[in-house]
Amino acid sequence: MAVRFRIHQVIAGFFAAGIVAVTAFGSLAMPVATTLLVAVVVGATVNGGFNGFWTLAAALYPARMRGTGVGVAMGLGRVGAVLGPIVGGYLVAAHWAIGAIFAFYAVPLALSAGLCLMIRPTNREE
Repeated sequence: MAVRFRIHQVIAGFFAAGIVAVTAFGSLAMPVATTLLVAVVVGATVNGGFNGFWTLAAALYPARMRGTGVGVAMGLGRVGAVLGPIVGGYLVAAHWAIGAIFAFYAVPLALSAGLCLMIRPTNREE
């Protein structure tokens, strides 16, 4: 998909699908097989979108600082991976409904999708 379309649009599309999947996963009562299928879609869309960030970061930074730029982007992503479960624990302890927790986690996906659509990557070599 990233070969055929602009990477920032592909990432935004993955996140948009992830928003729907995450919200459905947390809000709808489904049979086990459907729940597992939706869980796979959540994993594929969210991970696919975030892994696309590394490609996008590589396209945004000039060659002389590309390694550092991608490394910083990956490091910041790890911060979210650490904070996510901690915040989730606090939300559960605060007695948030499961659907509300998943909707809360859809917000960063919406922000990421919107911000991706604002990026205009170039393939400059410096």
